[in-house]
Amino acid sequence: MGGRRMSGSELLKKAVELHRSGRAEDAAKLLRPLIAAEPGNAEAVHMLGLCQAALKDFAGARKSIARALRMAPDVAAYHHNMAGVLSSLGRLFEAEGHFREAIRLKPDYAEAFFNLSGNIRLHHPDPLLDQIEALLDTDLDRRDRCFAHFAAGKFWNDLKDYERAFPHYLMGNAAKGAVYDAGAVDAQCDAIMRVFDAGFLAERNAAALETGGRAVFIVGMPRSGTSLTEQILASHPAVHGAGELPDINAIAGTLGKYADGAPDYPDSALGAAPRVFQGLARQYLDMLARRAPGSACVTNKMPLDFRHLGLIACLFRDPVILHCARDPMDTCLSCFFQNFRSGQEFSFDLKNLGHFYRAYRRIMAHWARVLPVCVTEIRYEALVEDTETEARRALSAMGLDWHPDCATAHRTERSVATASRWQVRQPVYRSSAGRWRRYEAHLGPLRAALGDVLTS
Repeated sequence: MGGRRMSGSELLKKAVELHRSGRAEDAAKLLRPLIAAEPGNAEAVHMLGLCQAALKDFAGARKSIARALRMAPDVAAYHHNMAGVLSSLGRLFEAEGHFREAIRLKPDYAEAFFNLSGNIRLHHPDPLLDQIEALLDTDLDRRDRCFAHFAAGKFWNDLKDYERAFPHYLMGNAAKGAVYDAGAVDAQCDAIMRVFDAGFLAERNAAALETGGRAVFIVGMPRSGTSLTEQILASHPAVHGAGELPDINAIAGTLGKYADGAPDYPDSALGAAPRVFQGLARQYLDMLARRAPGSACVTNKMPLDFRHLGLIACLFRDPVILHCARDPMDTCLSCFFQNFRSGQEFSFDLKNLGHFYRAYRRIMAHWARVLPVCVTEIRYEALVEDTETEARRALSAMGLDWHPDCATAHRTERSVATASRWQVRQPVYRSSAGRWRRYEAHLGPLRAALGDVLTS
């Protein structure tokens, strides 16, 4: 005898749980028959849109959430999530309208203020300023207080009132409550450099899989120009910009299942036979083929994969690795001004930022000494000053010639779901170079933590 059939509300609750646990595809499978049976169920239709967005089907998500809005036009969350989808599609003006409507319907919607702040740039005073300051005078929980302070900081920064902006950023970062373990970061760096030495990398790379230049990795510190680099390259007709793919970090995490000896990464790499790396490399290339079957090159823009360049060299004999580098003060300040949703615990404190940046520089110096594959450095400052010259260097590393579409990358229609979605929709601008000087009086802890990095 079969079990009791779940009601519509139970199915919806289960779908929400699946979505929150990262199983958006399974959630969508529950929702579609529910919507067929209850076509007027706005909550289910909206939830399907969220699942589609999680699966990067932004066109489908837009259609679903628009349908939910036709049924329930006064639900603030529907407007907020429609705005998020439109932002990812590059439809920033339309997104702004939905963000503002969400705030009108729910004046204490701190998350909507925050997401709107990342979508627009204020050029003159706006009622949003009074609204966000008034909201901060109310009793907010820590999460909403974090959102509201980051939004207020961004609005005052837009208006070039840096003395009013910085305290908001400071309080927003403090409200995040992030916990950073400097000792664990140092230990991980030490272990990676111990395992992936020159001899081990030379041996494993010689047995690694050929990619023909298809696999392209864009790495570096967050906020170092990785999104801009990918947007420029993805404007080339032979390149597909896949965004931030978690696959390399996932391979690192699961390598122990296929290795003899230590189960934990990076030591698991020592017990993994060449055939293990080859099998995992084939799976990665198969994934790229499914994502972009007609593209000669597919970029993976996961900045923190700079930690895994040794692993990448064990998987692929000829990967294209583009390392985005930017002034350390500008990089760290930009991280401090970004309320990362998950991970990046180092970014919410100036001292921790300096420590993590030093660890990043240390491991990149190690790769420069031992890596048997080429790493092409893309300087952010050079990229914004002379975009074509720097882009030609990157394309050359990928075996591609220049294409004029790369000069107007902000017009390229592709979904961008990272924190830089506003920036990549603008013509390349130079105003972010040297930005830290506007806040120099407040950055003593960062300068001290960076130490000799600033003179090296």
